[in-house]
Amino acid sequence: MREPGTGGERVDLRLEEARPSYAISRDLWFDTGRSGVRVFDVIRNTGNAELRLTVVLRTTYPFAWQSLHGTGGRVLASAAPLRLDPADVSLGVHFSPSDGRHDTFFLLGSEKGGQRPEVKASANSRELVFLYTIAIPAGESRSLLHWVLQRNLPEVSQDTVALVPFLQRGQL
Repeated sequence: MREPGTGGERVDLRLEEARPSYAISRDLWFDTGRSGVRVFDVIRNTGNAELRLTVVLRTTYPFAWQSLHGTGGRVLASAAPLRLDPADVSLGVHFSPSDGRHDTFFLLGSEKGGQRPEVKASANSRELVFLYTIAIPAGESRSLLHWVLQRNLPEVSQDTVALVPFLQRGQL
């Protein structure tokens, strides 16, 4: 782990694990300049056959959220399954102003640009799950990239302005 004041402005952490047929690494980068956390997962197939994995990313909140939003503030239907539109590059978690919490925004993507998660929410509006099914040929790697931001925006629809510093050419 590198901390501020140790020769650079990066604050990051790398986690690694080896399993019998694959290896996983997770890089967490705390981008203090843009106020976000980058989560970059790399899964390398070390076996001799194609590997199919389900990757589950879960987040839990101590308070129930008020609503979930796609990019631009569109309210997602509360009934299962939750669906992001093809143009959505983010999912916003909006809390009631009386809760005193900043909204949380997840920028979603992969190194190929086409992998979209299946999104599930708990009935008590306190847990979100992003599910990816990944096929990895023998000897190859696949990556997942997410940014997590907390913002206090006057309107959830202003998320696109907050997301701009994390996008290049309109893409994650």
